[in-house]
Amino acid sequence: MRGKRIYVYRAQSPLQPEVYEVGDVIRVEPYLPGWQRRVADIFSAQASAEAVAGEVATAWIAEGRLEGHAEGIAEGRMATLRSLLPTLARYRFGAELAPAVLARLNACTEAQLLHLQTRIESAATLDEWIAAIPR
Repeated sequence: MRGKRIYVYRAQSPLQPEVYEVGDVIRVEPYLPGWQRRVADIFSAQASAEAVAGEVATAWIAEGRLEGHAEGIAEGRMATLRSLLPTLARYRFGAELAPAVLARLNACTEAQLLHLQTRIESAATLDEWIAAIPR
């Protein structure tokens, strides 16, 4: 795992990213209080992008609940999934989603988005995954 690093860019200092090496633990305070992950785990063959992204989404939702943001949690969760799924598809299948497919994602319910998040790992091809998106 030599040479594998994670760079975290922050708006307040975009030219000075935080650099995390394989032996480090990454934290993204104050955005996701309490969430942390060993950098080595992120690069592990057993850790999928979907699993790490799911952890981040879960931590974000939990943080919202802790701060008393009961209203809008479902909307926030859906917005997170809608922005996350195209990225996961790009990593998994190496292709960008067409605007028509993005529009179909935007029309999905929370249950449908959660199903699509799970389905992205088991679909053999991008076309197979896209076929699972409701019309």
